Amino acid sequence: MSETKVYSERLGAISDAQFEAVAERFGLGRFVSAAPTTAGLFGQNVFLTTTEGEFVLRGAPHWVKDVDETEYRPNDQHQFTSERWFAEELHEHTKTPVPWPIHHDKTSDIFGWPFLVMPRMPGLCTDERAILKELSPDDRRGVAVALGENLAEMQRLTWPFAGNFSTKTIELEAFPRGAVAWTAREARAIVRSCGERLTGDEIGWIESVIDGAMGE
Repeated sequence: MSETKVYSERLGAISDAQFEAVAERFGLGRFVSAAPTTAGLFGQNVFLTTTEGEFVLRGAPHWVKDVDETEYRPNDQHQFTSERWFAEELHEHTKTPVPWPIHHDKTSDIFGWPFLVMPRMPGLCTDERAILKELSPDDRRGVAVALGENLAEMQRLTWPFAGNFSTKTIELEAFPRGAVAWTAREARAIVRSCGERLTGDEIGWIESVIDGAMGE
């Protein structure tokens, strides 16, 4: 009998048969076991072990909200399409370590939502306090240096225009008025959402920074 277990509140109950279907669909061997992840913000990931190795399954994609919208709306394709695209570009054009290949199942027949499955990268997540306590000052500096070097390597990836994946077309599109204007629009939307939590002086300071960036 297939065992069912809740791996996170977001993903809900998942059966061994569903994991087996994932492994079979992408030729990942036979399903062995699954386990909740030990870190993360949204509960989208599950560790997956098969006869071919260690993987991460990522599901239940985020809803979306454009800057001129007030409510989030369902969109099963935006998050994972953009994540896979950026990972592939980093893999192909930089030395940044990324999990690859990433398989993207855009259908919902296995779980009720699309998902990604990718190789599990080696290492430990240092946001676990027990791990941080064991690191010497030199080791912590080493981690910081490695993070900085990796960030610099990621920045080697460039594109002919500044833009992002459209929530409507699910394609990479240029910001209509450029990156600065887009950032200013995002900042003003955040200010509006804060309501009375910001004082008039704080809003004035934010507007002055935006005006300076826009050359106004």
